[in-house]
Amino acid sequence: MKNLVAFLRVGGLGLSSLCVATLLGQSSAVSAATPANTVANEQKAIAAAQTKLQADQKAIADAQKEAQTAIQNLTQVRANAYQAIAAKLGLPKVQGDLNGSRAEADRLSKELTKAAKDSPEYQQAVKDADVAREKLNAVREDKALSDEDRRKQSEELSKILRGPTDIIKARVDGDTALQEARKNMNAAQAELTTLQRQAAAELAKDASVTEAATAAKTAQDKVLAANTALQQQQQAIAAEQNKLAQTQQQQQQRATARPMVKKK
Repeated sequence: MKNLVAFLRVGGLGLSSLCVATLLGQSSAVSAATPANTVANEQKAIAAAQTKLQADQKAIADAQKEAQTAIQNLTQVRANAYQAIAAKLGLPKVQGDLNGSRAEADRLSKELTKAAKDSPEYQQAVKDADVAREKLNAVREDKALSDEDRRKQSEELSKILRGPTDIIKARVDGDTALQEARKNMNAAQAELTTLQRQAAAELAKDASVTEAATAAKTAQDKVLAANTALQQQQQAIAAEQNKLAQTQQQQQQRATARPMVKKK
């Protein structure tokens, strides 16, 4: 640097002290932009980006918490509104009627089935079915029978096999009390279905439910926005890290390419 100053002042260029100082200042500015400074700046940029990333992560956590609260509130509001609508339409009473008629039908069906199985007719049908089952196996394996004879005998024996089931079905389906219970059950089920549809339609128009649903949607949108911001910041950090790696690689290549100076 001293030789450069002497050369500028004395070496025939005729530069003034002010010009020399200006040139030296420019030289200092150039030297300030060294690869080391570039690396340091890029490292600072990465650190700042990581700080923002932490803020984005907190924003997502806060948004998720808010969305969870809003969804829970929506669930509770919807349940309360449906309960009020159901009470107004008389749904609990109809549901009780359905449960009662179904229980009565089940009770009668079990009693009738047990009575049918205890009857001599049913017990004889079970014995006949056991014999018919053995005969049916023999008919299927009898090669001497024509296809038509095998078909006819199989149909007759299959009818005997169904004997026990047919006895129970006739006893159960023919009972007038059970028929009435089933009729009441079907009517209650139809009425309940109609009222449930009406309740659902009213629930969809309920102001409290609409307001809670809007709040839940807004909270979920915040989660999506926060997640997008986080992904963008992660991409920005990756870009900065890649830029730093390239700078360090270039610096290493310049250091490797610099010629060795032999000491005298």
